Amino acid sequence: MGTLKHRIIVAGIGPGSPEYMVPAAKKAIESAKYLVGGRRALSQYAKASGGQQTCAVTRDIDGVMAFVHEGLDKADVVVMVSGDPGYFSLLDALRRTFDAHLIDVIPGISSFQLAFSRLALPWHDAQLLSFHGRVPKESDLSYAPGKKLGMLTDVQHNSKTIAETLLAHGWPESAFYAICARLSYEDETVERMTLQEAAEHAPVGSCIVVVFSQPPSQRGDGPEGRGDKQTLSASALRGRLCRQSRQSPAQQSNQNVVTSAGAKGKVTTLLGIPDTEFHRGDVPMTKEEVRILTIAKARIRPDAVVYDIGAGTGSLTIEAALQAPQGTVYAIERKPEAVALIHENADIFGVAERVHVIEAEAPDGMDALPPCDTVLIGGSGSHLAAILDVVDGKLRKGGRIALNFITVQTLMSAIEWLRAHKTAYNYETIHVQVNRLRQVGPYDMAKAENPIYIVTAEKKA
Repeated sequence: MGTLKHRIIVAGIGPGSPEYMVPAAKKAIESAKYLVGGRRALSQYAKASGGQQTCAVTRDIDGVMAFVHEGLDKADVVVMVSGDPGYFSLLDALRRTFDAHLIDVIPGISSFQLAFSRLALPWHDAQLLSFHGRVPKESDLSYAPGKKLGMLTDVQHNSKTIAETLLAHGWPESAFYAICARLSYEDETVERMTLQEAAEHAPVGSCIVVVFSQPPSQRGDGPEGRGDKQTLSASALRGRLCRQSRQSPAQQSNQNVVTSAGAKGKVTTLLGIPDTEFHRGDVPMTKEEVRILTIAKARIRPDAVVYDIGAGTGSLTIEAALQAPQGTVYAIERKPEAVALIHENADIFGVAERVHVIEAEAPDGMDALPPCDTVLIGGSGSHLAAILDVVDGKLRKGGRIALNFITVQTLMSAIEWLRAHKTAYNYETIHVQVNRLRQVGPYDMAKAENPIYIVTAEKKA
């Protein structure tokens, strides 16, 4: 190839509008004597007065590489690519043709970045896929709880066909689905809906699609504030309704399930989140039916201060926070991996601002907590009596404690403590056995979950 005197500058030009181009890319393009790019980019950024040699990127990639090689003998060559050069751009072909040390890359804002920004949604845990002239692997499209996808579409593989494909790969109909089109331009649109609604929606091509099995929190500061279309899934409404709820303490005590019309008339419940909606890793989690009974027995007020001791994945923490939209939940958990899951789940359900996580083994970490109205105890190690002693000093009169136990030994420890404090507490105990029917060949057979003891105690006024 010979010795080349100049450099190839690959400049990411962002999602479309010049407002989203970084200054370094703009400077390189303006000073370029040899400029390569798509026809739209050249019409937008090439000098109208001339003075630049230009080459439009077409299917003739060899011809584009030849233009770059010829230009390098005379000056630097600037190659414009949409979005960021690191994601499906001409950078691959340039690296195959030229030595990497000749190439400088100026990063750009990608359409993926802008789409997730419009949704106020982190994307460090998202899997990015492209349907633009290709089809992702089956394994990339398959459903898994908590999975988050960002997808680049084209006319053939559009928002409707992709939604149909995901449904066929096991994604739930209620999954959050966003269609982000014409990003950065004046006619930009961001539409939120469920996956099933997207499959019935008019197709949109050449856009970014984001799908998420747990929808991001809606706080009224996203695209809806700009007048864009928005349809919330049932899970997204769950977070919104609990923030908007203004029930009195009496109403909350007597009504453990709050309902409201959701998307397409669906009913949204604030109690009993499906187990699959939580990130859980290898950390034990209180099952849905037990959570429903525990939260119902706890009778959490909308403005309650709640402790969740031995919080695990935070499933009870989340349920409690949803019941207390004007309250605060303190989750106490000793395992670092569980602490991380509590933070993740609080973010997922839009309650992070009301959940404070304390990494400690109770009763450590409890002394500095404010007085409380409700205490949930799911894990106590061997410190139950010591934990209850601290709780007793924190719990307001009329407050309630709800304890879950698997073993008879910890159950009896709780009962012994409550009996020793019978002048201060009334208590009751129930034994819960949940069986689920599983298909075994042509039959449905019961499979038992672990039986649970639920103890509830109320501090006398």
